[in-house]
Amino acid sequence: MRLGTLKKDQPFLAGAAAGAGAAGAAAGAAAQTAGNTYAATTGATKAVTGMATAAATLAAYVKNNIVGKGAKYVVVINLPDVSLTPMANAAPETKPLILAMTTTFNKTLQDSLAGTSGVVLVDAFSNLQDQV
Repeated sequence: MRLGTLKKDQPFLAGAAAGAGAAGAAAGAAAQTAGNTYAATTGATKAVTGMATAAATLAAYVKNNIVGKGAKYVVVINLPDVSLTPMANAAPETKPLILAMTTTFNKTLQDSLAGTSGVVLVDAFSNLQDQV
């Protein structure tokens, strides 16, 4: 029987489903806390470096696999200011790291695509900041 078909006369199943949901929520909260702690301490440098690597990889893909194969007009959108999201606001201790990761990605992407013919970079980061 699937949980979506629970009936009132099956309280043990409803209780098990509620318990499983609560356990999952608790595990998710614990994982988020652990992730925030890692990101704010030992993982911060790796996270920022990883974002630079991701941006350079994306730029290389655009140059080699899109423009390099004949595309004349390419629009690339950078990352919006993720530090303004509700999740970042819920963990204010990680906001500076999130901002550093986002700005590093965007700066690397912009620098890596500079001078690439036919590529237009849309600045979602500044656009979001203007809206907030």
